[in-house]
Amino acid sequence: MENFSHINAKAYDALFEIRDILFKNFEKNQKNAADHILALFDKHIDNDNIETLVDIGCGTGEILMLLEEKYGSSIGSYIGVDVSSKQIEFAVSNAKKKRSACNFICCALEELEDNFAFATINWSKTVLLCTGHTLPHFDQYLFQNFLKKHCPKYLFVDFYNNFDETLDNLLEPENECIVEPRTVVKSTSYALVTKTDPKADDRILRGIEKFSYGGGSEPVGITNQSRDKSSCHICRIKELGYLLEKSEEYTSAYGPIISYLFIIPDSRAKGINEIYYKTVSSFVRQICKKEHILGVSRYSSSSSSVTF
Repeated sequence: MENFSHINAKAYDALFEIRDILFKNFEKNQKNAADHILALFDKHIDNDNIETLVDIGCGTGEILMLLEEKYGSSIGSYIGVDVSSKQIEFAVSNAKKKRSACNFICCALEELEDNFAFATINWSKTVLLCTGHTLPHFDQYLFQNFLKKHCPKYLFVDFYNNFDETLDNLLEPENECIVEPRTVVKSTSYALVTKTDPKADDRILRGIEKFSYGGGSEPVGITNQSRDKSSCHICRIKELGYLLEKSEEYTSAYGPIISYLFIIPDSRAKGINEIYYKTVSSFVRQICKKEHILGVSRYSSSSSSVTF
């Protein structure tokens, strides 16, 4: 199996070095993203006594620390995870400067089970965040198994809002790669490039390439991602029993995003609903039976029986 985590770690270490070139308003737009994420699940934090926020693919940790500023000690722990050692180093340093209690860990998805920080998490009282188009980077089989095992109460994911369109364009025979210009610095231009992965039909190669006016290009940081559209990812999440609570579009530090908040139904709520359903349906059956005996019917002859 291709080690996607290793490939993506190297790519994001390299991309971190040119972040300020690519994203001029990084902190401002991350603050905007955090505000929208707050609006999505703010009402649930207190109602469900959320104990932990986990951000897998946290990058340099701005989103998690902004959420910590909002909720403080009302949430017991904030854990950020990323495969990029350079970004985690920056996050740890930044957290110390801000006196943040966020715990940042350099770790791949497949290594989380062995990490002590995850041993005591009560996942039924946890929000799992996958911000910044993180989900497509995972090995999808591993991520599905992770969700099946832990069932975090809330799951937040997002995607670039033109990601599906890019994948559609990549299917056209004349398109070996899709090039989306990003920025120009002196005699050098940077572009987001998406290509098919020659080693795997279900994966793509996507990242930044540097183009010089003299001709030629040079890859700066190329990630390996799932070729599945956002709708496929959403369907797989729903198949695990999650309900789509809300979605929203906004601009993050990395560009226009569409996000989704999912919730796993509370087993107690499901039990109450089942008891209510059985009680009410039994009551209605009795009424219908009495009405039938008395020769009274509220239904047409074609609807003489009711199934619950």
